[in-house]
Amino acid sequence: MATSPGGAPSHLFTTLRYDPGLREDANNTAVCGGAASPVYMMAYHHDRLREAAAAMVASRPGIEHRWLLNLEQPEQIAHVCAAHVQPEASNMGSEDRGTASGAWRCAVYLSIDGAISVKSAPAKQTVQPLLFPTSLDSFGKPLWTVVMDSQTTEPSLATSFKTSDRDMYNRAREAADISSPLHTKEVLLYSTSDLIMDGSITTPYFFREGGWVTPPTSSGGQLGVTRRWSLQHGLCSEGTVSRHSVEDGETVWLSNAFRGFFPATFRDMQSVQSLG
Repeated sequence: MATSPGGAPSHLFTTLRYDPGLREDANNTAVCGGAASPVYMMAYHHDRLREAAAAMVASRPGIEHRWLLNLEQPEQIAHVCAAHVQPEASNMGSEDRGTASGAWRCAVYLSIDGAISVKSAPAKQTVQPLLFPTSLDSFGKPLWTVVMDSQTTEPSLATSFKTSDRDMYNRAREAADISSPLHTKEVLLYSTSDLIMDGSITTPYFFREGGWVTPPTSSGGQLGVTRRWSLQHGLCSEGTVSRHSVEDGETVWLSNAFRGFFPATFRDMQSVQSLG
């Protein structure tokens, strides 16, 4: 776990989809407050970072925090991503350029002293992402598999916000034998109360009592960008989900701010082992 003096995490971050084609997407423009942006749900990322910074300041009042010194406006997220991606794109070889989709996966990092850095990778050609669904009720064949973690996770600031403390997610992914961000497999984390908190890199959605629900804030999971959008647009509501209620073969929707929304099939570990 990377921390700064006084126990505060060394950085906050948000992971996003940077895609120039999004400038033409009216749904994305609406989310971004009327600004045509190449960043998927740009304004929500800015809000997320501000909320994380405020939570960190409140939890450690004796530490000097300058998280948002250089990121006062949402548009600055697009600017720092563009400044990083454009030189990278121009340096891509013809083979890489031929397999890239035009979109990039970017992680924007904010250090406690206000410094900003970006890590990025080009997205390969895949099925067109579902970024702004109108419903979670219809879907094609799920291409992802989702499994349950092997042990409990204690809710904390680090499970509610993206920080440099990623130990619990790294452990869960290792236990689930997920070796790469490109692996089409996800693992669900659950609390000491046996309630689903979150996925390791996604927000999960479960069909319960006639509608789709996602774990509530009180469960301790990430306050994700796509989670916020889906709640605001009525795709789901908040609802507690016991880990014991998730059945083998059940369809679970997942979402994150790079891939958008996509269905997965839940498999219990016994089923996974028999298939393997």
